[in-house]
Amino acid sequence: MSYTDSLYTHFIQLGRAGFFQDLDWDTLTVEKLKAHTQMQALVVNFIAASTTASYTSSLSNTVRGGIWIVDHRNKKNYWSKKLLSLFERSEADGPPSSEAFFELVAEEAREETRRQFIQHLKGESGYTVYQPIALPSGTKISLFSRAHTRFSLSGEPLYTYGHSVTLSSLPAYIQQIERIDATQSKIINLLDEIIHFNEADVNAQIQSMLQDLGNTTEADRVYLSQVSFLEGEEVISNLFEWTISSVPSVQQTEQDIPLKLFGDFLPGLKRGEELFIPDVNDMPESDFKHFLLEEQVQALFLVPIVENRKMTGILGCDFVRKKQLIHYETSTLFQAAAKIIKGTYGNRVLLQENKKAVEEFSYLFSTMEQGVVYQNQEGFIVKANPAAEKLLGLSFAQMQGRTSTSEEWHAIRGDGSPFPGEEHPAMQALRTGEAVTEVEMGVFHPEKMTYVWILVSATPIFEGLRTTPSGVFSTFTAYTDLKQNKLKLQRQSELQLTLVRLSTSLIRATKEDLDIQLNEVLARVGEATGADRSYIFSYDWDAFVCHNTHEWCAPGTEPMLEHLQNYPLEELHAWTTAHLAGEKMHVPRIEAIQEDVRLYQLLEPQGIKSLMALPIQDGKKCLGLSAWTSSKITTPSQRKKKNSSTS
Repeated sequence: MSYTDSLYTHFIQLGRAGFFQDLDWDTLTVEKLKAHTQMQALVVNFIAASTTASYTSSLSNTVRGGIWIVDHRNKKNYWSKKLLSLFERSEADGPPSSEAFFELVAEEAREETRRQFIQHLKGESGYTVYQPIALPSGTKISLFSRAHTRFSLSGEPLYTYGHSVTLSSLPAYIQQIERIDATQSKIINLLDEIIHFNEADVNAQIQSMLQDLGNTTEADRVYLSQVSFLEGEEVISNLFEWTISSVPSVQQTEQDIPLKLFGDFLPGLKRGEELFIPDVNDMPESDFKHFLLEEQVQALFLVPIVENRKMTGILGCDFVRKKQLIHYETSTLFQAAAKIIKGTYGNRVLLQENKKAVEEFSYLFSTMEQGVVYQNQEGFIVKANPAAEKLLGLSFAQMQGRTSTSEEWHAIRGDGSPFPGEEHPAMQALRTGEAVTEVEMGVFHPEKMTYVWILVSATPIFEGLRTTPSGVFSTFTAYTDLKQNKLKLQRQSELQLTLVRLSTSLIRATKEDLDIQLNEVLARVGEATGADRSYIFSYDWDAFVCHNTHEWCAPGTEPMLEHLQNYPLEELHAWTTAHLAGEKMHVPRIEAIQEDVRLYQLLEPQGIKSLMALPIQDGKKCLGLSAWTSSKITTPSQRKKKNSSTS
């Protein structure tokens, strides 16, 4: 069922219930009644920009009724003089509270009216009701009321703009149709001019738009202001202004005004929430109130212009000659105009400034050492700077079209485990809308054929008041050298801590458990150094032999303790010479000692590729040695490869 048909059916139901008994409907046929409801539906649904703003303003002069506003943040109600008069209230009485109003509704319709309003404030439904009202004098009237509510980004109601008229005024709506059409044509022409104006006449076109806004809304002053930075502080300046002839201009004085002047109203404006102050004198004491009073402003309405979640300007109007309530249609008109300005003026008048900023950004983008990648809302890479190409080892052409979840990255975490693509900082930022900073990641560099380490940060990008990101910027900082130094320091720290603990355990060891403690020392040091085998030999200088007394072997390494007893020292001449001098014996590559045939023949059959042996001394006397061997060659390149794959 269409809205018109629903409204018509509702009228019939109201008629059957007797709500129209006080009206002269005898001459109306069913078809004429339906025609009236069709006209009513046209009015109710007509919220397009200034058409209804102009219509509502003129309508208030020809019907019994008026407008009302609920300021939910400050818990205040505002009624027009005509609406107060209709309810037999004076300006001194002011409007009733919301609950007091519901008590005026006839009992049979009260709960339904209250329920519909509560649902409306939850955003679950519109608010279009017919209310039988019992006035204090005993007079009964039937009201048609319609309301719209502006909500914050979090869904909280800000302002409810309402319009109520008596049903006896219904025929007056029909008389306004021609005026609606005329105003609509005018605004369509205005919007067409604004959208298609030449950059050469930008000032004249903006000035014309402000004048039309002022004439349509009966404001005394309409202005467009721009937010900028001055010495590190956000300021706002009046760029364009229109005023009626009897109201002085404030454009020259409203330059570089600190944005903090708005006080408690500033956070809401920055969130894109309109600000309506129906009576400046009713404001709490503040610098903003004093500023408005100095400008002789009695009421004002502001609509922020927001781009990428940042307020870049304000479109506003002042009422100087009298206090004024804002129609919902006026609010809609200014919201529409603000969008037009953002889409046209914002992109044209500030072209030079934006062009300069773009040039500076492009230079920075191309020359900065940090890698930068931009991905769209689906996660596909659409832009990358030269530093990113260098860090990742891929050209932009190779990166384009990839996402962070692509398997080609072979990404790993700091501990060497796989880094799932969906947990990439860019994907997290797109999913949550929150920035992610300095995440450690290893990626395979196809040119270097190894892993490189980077720190990744991701910042989501928002367009206008969108609550979901339209894209994400990711920055990459080279981290390979820092990663290697960090790992080296970490291992040194872990080894030092292990040695301290083992030294403590040896000091406390008894003669009975000394062998157990020594084996524990060999195991822990072997694990910490990545050795395959660690052992202790004792020297018997009188017999000129050595004995393998303790041994630890890594899993998969064959023990040799039983085979290394009473081993002749003459076959270890280089070894013993170094130890007697108190020096270590370091063999980084077994091939380097092939000239020492005896030592080579001892180590090579055991699969030893590298070795470190330290003397055990009591003062100047050498008692034996402790050694660690590895079946891997410890070259710098292989150590780097090991760090990349296991870190």
